[in-house]
Amino acid sequence: MSSREARYNMAAMALQAPTLFAIPTKVTRKLAPVQGDVAVQLATSIRENSTDEELILAMCGGAEWAIELLYHRYARYTFALAYRMLRDISTAWRNEQHTLIRSALAQLPAEQRHVIELAYFGGFTQAEIAEREGIPLGTVKGRMRLGLQKLRVLLQE
Repeated sequence: MSSREARYNMAAMALQAPTLFAIPTKVTRKLAPVQGDVAVQLATSIRENSTDEELILAMCGGAEWAIELLYHRYARYTFALAYRMLRDISTAWRNEQHTLIRSALAQLPAEQRHVIELAYFGGFTQAEIAEREGIPLGTVKGRMRLGLQKLRVLLQE
């Protein structure tokens, strides 16, 4: 057995991949000049240059390195896809909640709805609402309390 064949056999054992022997002639050109352990460089180069199909075949053979390589190769794309899907779900959920709240608010009497909208969507305090609308503070507090109680009942249905 020549020295070259011995290196290929060492790399094959390191990779545990049956398709290894189709690649070495291409790989040795990329490794020149050779420094360090040739078998390790050859194994690393073959792993990094493997096609997805070769990696999946290696995974079927139990090679954990193939799973890691596929993970690192596609992690960014997988994360971006998952992020987009979660963002879409989150947006849909917020839109649904917005619709439910608006429809429940529409069922309230106008004066209760108006006070709640000023407080929660306008950012006004109860005292500011009373001053702005020219009604007593106790009336604002009562309308808010009754309106929020009715909203609770409507949203629980």
